[in-house]
Amino acid sequence: MNRKDSFSRKHFFHKLTNLMRPGSIGVNVMAKVDRRNYTMDGELMDQKFSDAQASLRGFAKSKLKSSLMISAGFNPRLYSYISDFKEFYRGKKGRIKKKIILKVSDFRSAFIQGKYLAIKGLEVYEYRIESGLNCGGHTFATERVLLPEILKEFKEERDQLTTAMQPLLKSFIAKNKDGSSSKWATNKPRSGGYWHLWRNAAPFARL
Repeated sequence: MNRKDSFSRKHFFHKLTNLMRPGSIGVNVMAKVDRRNYTMDGELMDQKFSDAQASLRGFAKSKLKSSLMISAGFNPRLYSYISDFKEFYRGKKGRIKKKIILKVSDFRSAFIQGKYLAIKGLEVYEYRIESGLNCGGHTFATERVLLPEILKEFKEERDQLTTAMQPLLKSFIAKNKDGSSSKWATNKPRSGGYWHLWRNAAPFARL
């Protein structure tokens, strides 16, 4: 390497380094990895100290403004626990501090899980489609369904993720717009700031 090449490399190294910006810190929780834990005396601890719920609570109480990625199956108990934290709902300015991303293996899974969350007023920011045969080093095989077919179904049916979820979200908002959850350590309205954002709040599948 001559001096000219060396100078050019250092120049672009520093230039590119100065252009770098820190990204958000996403947190992944495997829904079905929800083992109950015991105290040092051998007593079974409360459900909220299970692996998945403790992980979720730690993220919810952190200062991070990023996304919670839920993978490895559907856990209704964990999904219900999400509604205990205001950080997953829109605030008065219409922003969600902590977004929900679902990792799914097919459209049916996305629809069922998205609907369950929508009933609780929780929006899915993104659906990530993963192959069941290569899911973070784990195997969740789907019978005779290849990834191109799954992608095709998402492309054809993705509008349902909006048309089916929005009425449920609107219904939740209508019921809770003047109240707040007793589980939250706050007196602010539960759903403030939703009303002007419906065009931008539709769940979608990123293909």
